[in-house]
Amino acid sequence: MQKIMFIISSLGIGGVEKIVINILKNLDENKFSPTLVLLASDTTLQGELPDNISIIKLGIEGHFATLRLILPLARIIQREKPQTIVSFMWGINLIVLLTKFFICSSVKIILSERIHLGKDIPNYKFSFLRRFLVKKFYPQSGAIIAISSGIKQNLIDEFGIPEEKIRVIHNGIDLGNIETLAKALFQPTFKEYIIAVGRLEKQKNYSLLLKVFAKVNKKHDIGLVILGEGKERKNLKILIRELGLDGKVLMPGVVDNPYSWLAHGKVFVLCSKYEGFGNVIIEAMACKIPVVATNCPSGPGEIINDGVTGLLVENNNVEKLEVAILKFLNNPSLVKEISEKAFAEVKQWDIKQVTKDYETVIQSI
Repeated sequence: MQKIMFIISSLGIGGVEKIVINILKNLDENKFSPTLVLLASDTTLQGELPDNISIIKLGIEGHFATLRLILPLARIIQREKPQTIVSFMWGINLIVLLTKFFICSSVKIILSERIHLGKDIPNYKFSFLRRFLVKKFYPQSGAIIAISSGIKQNLIDEFGIPEEKIRVIHNGIDLGNIETLAKALFQPTFKEYIIAVGRLEKQKNYSLLLKVFAKVNKKHDIGLVILGEGKERKNLKILIRELGLDGKVLMPGVVDNPYSWLAHGKVFVLCSKYEGFGNVIIEAMACKIPVVATNCPSGPGEIINDGVTGLLVENNNVEKLEVAILKFLNNPSLVKEISEKAFAEVKQWDIKQVTKDYETVIQSI
């Protein structure tokens, strides 16, 4: 039985948290004895974890959290003696690598990298320090799991990480659970609507979507729903007012069951400036709603076969995004054809297969 420790920031609502929970649900209990370490205090999703998963909570966050985490994390590693650690997100990856460096442990480290770490994507004020630390410490890991080929190439090109150290494992979804939730009773606010799902942050580029929707709405009597919460809510509300879209755009925040919203929508739109992978695209495909996505770095182009399982458009292009949305709104037969082909492709991202891929990497090091 291999002792394995998963380390994430928290169990708050987010894509990383969902993936880790689903992996822990499907991990082979005859081969692995897992422990989950939470660095921060949010445990919103803890109820979704199996009861047999041991959880250790550090609850350390705020200013200088990185420095304050190393000593308590070192104590946990020395006490629990895991054979392998899997950590998620670059900040936590570096904390884990620094901790191992200070305690000279023989534990094997697997890093899950989920965003581009280049100088501009995302814009990070200490990018020069991050660049130095990633180049110095990432190669000391046993393996790096990149959630898209684009992220793998970024690690090779920007940081000189050896290609043989990086494995690409796309995010997965609990397909059976999504299909069940998509069928739940639901009374939409709008008779017909376009839908987007994701944090209200600049990365998601919802200002572009609102500008496009203002043009689409002149040709179709349709609403827009944006599920998610974030810092851009106030700015987006101002833009909605400026564009004369009051009463046409609904932003209900984080909802318990986004899949019923997706299943009843006319078109799903992802208009991000950049992504790690774009897991919500797969979730939308599983809900049988046609997908339009910007071909941003990275992920959408690895998920969608343009014109076959969805439509890809040039990043940050108002006109092309409008054309793609209208193509679906004006052509029900195209919607049916593409949605069916997309749904048929979804099985390759089932979380059971993704978990097996993680198990293979864990055993290989």
